[in-house]
Amino acid sequence: MLVRKIGDIIKDGRESSHVAKFFNLSAIWRAATTKNVAEASVPVKLRDGNLLVLVSDGIWLTELNYMKDQIIGRLNEHGLSIKTITFKGAPALARYEKPQRQPNKITEQENFYIEKFAEPIDNENLKASFKNAMRAYFTRYTFEEFINGTFK
Repeated sequence: MLVRKIGDIIKDGRESSHVAKFFNLSAIWRAATTKNVAEASVPVKLRDGNLLVLVSDGIWLTELNYMKDQIIGRLNEHGLSIKTITFKGAPALARYEKPQRQPNKITEQENFYIEKFAEPIDNENLKASFKNAMRAYFTRYTFEEFINGTFK
């Protein structure tokens, strides 16, 4: 088997349109689908008019299978020659979003200790900064976590 550099293939010109289409496949996919579809799926292989697309979850897998004919039409309008699309689940594609914690409300006990710990500070600017820092701390962590040194 003769191995050729991609740059040589493009310069040669005989196969350049196929190579260019392969490298532009994800750009064409994004242009032919909606933003949500593009974020939930990745086209990975195009061979003989058959496109393989990885999908982030089962809900999208079902939805895209219903939209298959419509997507094929859009991809063909963008210059590809797609006959069929195979959608395959790939949960690793799902974007992980860290759950957002709701800020805690500062309790009377926490306010008491903020004032008590700030009391010995003579400099008023430093005292105000300390209190603000402690209030910010207690909006994220509880007093029990502060005392025990355990954080969620």
